[in-house]
Amino acid sequence: MTTFPFRQAGIMGRRGTNQVKTINLAVPASSLDWWAARLGEHGVEAEPAQVLGTSRIFFAHPCGIAYALVGVEGDERRGHAGGGVPEQHAIHGSYGITVSIHHADEMVDFLELALSGTRVFAGTHSGGGFGMCCRVTDRSGREFDPGAVA
Repeated sequence: MTTFPFRQAGIMGRRGTNQVKTINLAVPASSLDWWAARLGEHGVEAEPAQVLGTSRIFFAHPCGIAYALVGVEGDERRGHAGGGVPEQHAIHGSYGITVSIHHADEMVDFLELALSGTRVFAGTHSGGGFGMCCRVTDRSGREFDPGAVA
């Protein structure tokens, strides 16, 4: 998965609107405490939160890209174990992304019309399946109604 900003040769991109703000990765819901401990053991600051009816752990990659581990049930995809991560706690893949925007209506129209997205609300994930949810926020992180398009 590639997103921007990225660091190359000491140059750091600049965050702005209409780009990926957070990469959300799906993990078994029962593994969130394990992930919080693992991140802490490696000196990574982790912040638990409830977002759109899901439990998450927010943290930042060393290059500054924000990540969230989203606790999910029923994800049939095979987890990616290894590197000290056992199968029962493995990341199953993308849950979706969070996009920081300036004008909600334009982004929601794009997601619905160009990408055939469907509005979903907190606590639901009835869209196209895991990896298909785009959470829409403003630069401060405030949710826009409906909150997500899947």
